[in-house]
Amino acid sequence: MQGLIVINAHGFSENTFKQVSALKSKFDLLNVRVDIRTNADILAYVNEEGNIEASFVRNYDFVVYLDKDPYIALMIERSGIRMFNKASAIYLCDDKMLTHIALANHGIKMPKTISSPLVYDKFVVKEFKDQLLKEFSFPLIIKEVYGSLGLKVYLVHDENELSFYMKKLVNVPHIYQQFISSSFGKDVRIIVIHNKVIASMERSSKDDFRSNISLGGIGKKIKLSKEFEEVAIKASKILGLDYCGIDILYGPNGEPILCEVNSNAFFEHISKISDVDVAEVYAKYIVKTMKGQKRSKI
Repeated sequence: MQGLIVINAHGFSENTFKQVSALKSKFDLLNVRVDIRTNADILAYVNEEGNIEASFVRNYDFVVYLDKDPYIALMIERSGIRMFNKASAIYLCDDKMLTHIALANHGIKMPKTISSPLVYDKFVVKEFKDQLLKEFSFPLIIKEVYGSLGLKVYLVHDENELSFYMKKLVNVPHIYQQFISSSFGKDVRIIVIHNKVIASMERSSKDDFRSNISLGGIGKKIKLSKEFEEVAIKASKILGLDYCGIDILYGPNGEPILCEVNSNAFFEHISKISDVDVAEVYAKYIVKTMKGQKRSKI
């Protein structure tokens, strides 16, 4: 059995290096050869006959996709190779608005979320701003739909700040969200593999409304409540994820309010906090899945 780990050509950070190294070492122990390549190394395309060519990746039985490039992901999958995660799941998780739309109408509590209107010039639609002011009270959250590690998320306190960000992001896809004050600087990160909760931790920050470890947040071990576990598993199933990190906020009465779903969440810190070797669990799941299925061309 041979596998391929795909990362972004311009995103090889220390965290990515640790993630990839941990996974590769676990595959080595399972006698599975795994290569590491970037999305720029993979020449996948639609040929003159209208067929997908992805000759390089045909040498592999599976791909662990630690990138968000939707086009390469789709073409690898269409070539008949099993993707972890699947291209459709990566696509839905990469765009925060698409995540909320996909999870809507399934009984999962989320912050009120409004997408910015698509415009083709650098002007703010005044009517849209008026509607926002009717729907939200301050403070509110603005998020660019593409972003991770807590970046590109803004806490807006008044109308002046709202106008500033609306002008700044007018041509950038973004969303407006209800601010859950009961979860200021605090949330729960849950790792789910094959619709099963593997590890969890509470993240908190004294100085920031965001609790991300990358921004100085601190993680601690917790006993996950059944309510939080059910929300995480339900979201994973709906989105069709093999692996994910799910962030859940605390509502006014301590109830779970889903914040975000990450298809390639880092696991080094949560593994230490929870005493669960997430890399080992994920690698074993992939190998078991591959042994139980035949490769078929789509």
